[in-house]
Amino acid sequence: ETGVLSRRGGVAVDGTKIAANAGKHSAVSHGRAGEMIEEIKGEVRELVALAEKADREAVPETLKVPEEIARREARRKKLEEARRVIEARHKEKTVERQRDFEEKTADRAARRERGERVRGPGPQPPPAEPDAKDQYNFTDPESRIMKAGNGGHFEQAYNAQAAVDTEGSMLVLGGYVTDAPNDKQQLPAAVESVPREVRDTTHVLADTG
Repeated sequence: ETGVLSRRGGVAVDGTKIAANAGKHSAVSHGRAGEMIEEIKGEVRELVALAEKADREAVPETLKVPEEIARREARRKKLEEARRVIEARHKEKTVERQRDFEEKTADRAARRERGERVRGPGPQPPPAEPDAKDQYNFTDPESRIMKAGNGGHFEQAYNAQAAVDTEGSMLVLGGYVTDAPNDKQQLPAAVESVPREVRDTTHVLADTG
């Protein structure tokens, strides 16, 4: 109504990391969680043996065996839940990665049939198991470990995407927040985040233009 925003024009899209309400030290990796679960099971076995020993002879009064076992079992359940979440996330990603793998494999096969020379190693199928370094944060489970700033360090964060008017107003026309650690797959979604009644997008600038 004020004429500030053009009905047609371009948008510039980019992402920026927003710190989560949690530190990366509150996170655990899939591999480390598995190791800790086995350590806890070993400690519980020792405590059970100590409890059986207490039936026959005295143990230090400061050691509350049932409480120690309960504390470890509670920790084990949290770690097992963390591994389940990481594995579920991996399964979701595998569907998309498998589709990409099949498309690339089919493309290479079609090119060979046409007599074209196909260079380089073939695509690899997605791994069946999560990477040992895949992480879960107990304080803010939806956040992820991401490269921050110039990529020199990592933070527990979210990836916020913005689509900005390039026709002079500098208004943010669209945006959203994702847990994807980089912007590689965000271009279509970033453009689609701009409502059609706000801007008939004629061209898009990405990152530095």
